[in-house]
Amino acid sequence: MLLSFVRVIGLFALLNLIFIGFATTSQAAPAHQVSATYTYETQWAKCQYQVTEKKQQAGCFSALITQLREAAKKAPDNPNINTLLAINIASLAGVSGVTKALGLIKEAKGILEEVIKKHPHAMHGAPYVTLGALYYRAPGWPISFGNDDKAKTLLEEGLKLNPYNSTTNYFYADFLAEQGEKQQAIIVLKKTLTYPSDPDYPVTNAGRKKDIETLLNKLQGH
Repeated sequence: MLLSFVRVIGLFALLNLIFIGFATTSQAAPAHQVSATYTYETQWAKCQYQVTEKKQQAGCFSALITQLREAAKKAPDNPNINTLLAINIASLAGVSGVTKALGLIKEAKGILEEVIKKHPHAMHGAPYVTLGALYYRAPGWPISFGNDDKAKTLLEEGLKLNPYNSTTNYFYADFLAEQGEKQQAIIVLKKTLTYPSDPDYPVTNAGRKKDIETLLNKLQGH
């Protein structure tokens, strides 16, 4: 039970980083494939990395969620829209109270599971990695659905689909560190810093690089 409460605390640290710019930073994705969601992705980056006050962040994410819900109503089977909706719901959880956050991550989980079921290759693995990240940081039963074995399976599937994505590797490294594989996590993070990024997403790229460097410094004891 104590571990579950510790994970509640860790969950918020994770959710504050949860947006996965998978399509934006994928080296395999031509620009025209992500243009339909470009506005939503760049708006998320502004909410996450340029809005610093928690209450304002919550408002920023909430407004974006409203837009994405409307878009999802018009295109209910669009995997990219639904993935981004789930990601933003998870991001809102990171700046919400515990009770609300647990409900939000449960909603995000359901959306991501449905996307994976119908569109397993959506957004170059983003649904797998987002769901995997939620699984390893969420508290386990009876509080929530946390499960390290499921997390590992999902994160590794995400890596298969998008091996050179900085966010995919960031969350995999964080998971490794959580499992006590500190040195392997450091290797993954250092390699990730050498991967090229998409110049069309400067805010996302800079924010994720800072996330990676922060985790790397923590693991190296700096």
